[in-house]
Amino acid sequence: MECEDPTSVVSSVSYDTKTNSYSGFSPQLVNGLPIINQFQTNNYNELQQWFEDFDKSTLINANLVEPLLTNNSSSIHSRPYIISAYETNNKYIGIDVLRKWIYMYNECKKRNIIVVGFASDCEARYLKAMQISLDFFTHTPNIDLLSENKNLFHINIPPTWTFFL
Repeated sequence: MECEDPTSVVSSVSYDTKTNSYSGFSPQLVNGLPIINQFQTNNYNELQQWFEDFDKSTLINANLVEPLLTNNSSSIHSRPYIISAYETNNKYIGIDVLRKWIYMYNECKKRNIIVVGFASDCEARYLKAMQISLDFFTHTPNIDLLSENKNLFHINIPPTWTFFL
């Protein structure tokens, strides 16, 4: 299970000597993912321009993975852990969330990790991503996540549960 939620931080910009980059600015998103080390420079004028052009981050978006318990695992092996965290200015939309989830799902699949779902609070962008991905009350002609996907779970609904049919 992949879970995520942003949390507030004190806005500040700092320099990381190991990556020769600045953190504290809000990176641009490409397909829902932040550009890594976007703010690298040796030019003072470019740094000064970033302070004028880019928002400082007000949030950290943390993505956690929580392994599910099986009969062969113990609670020791089922502790959640952070898979990614990045700074944000909270200016993104539901499709950015969905694109990030698709990327994370595909990367986990490459590593033989089965993602059974994504979870977050009831914030509108996350609800929109869930709505689109589950095909609930929405139609997206350009995004088809359900057909031809052999990795979907199938739920057998008893015929007596007519409220689901």
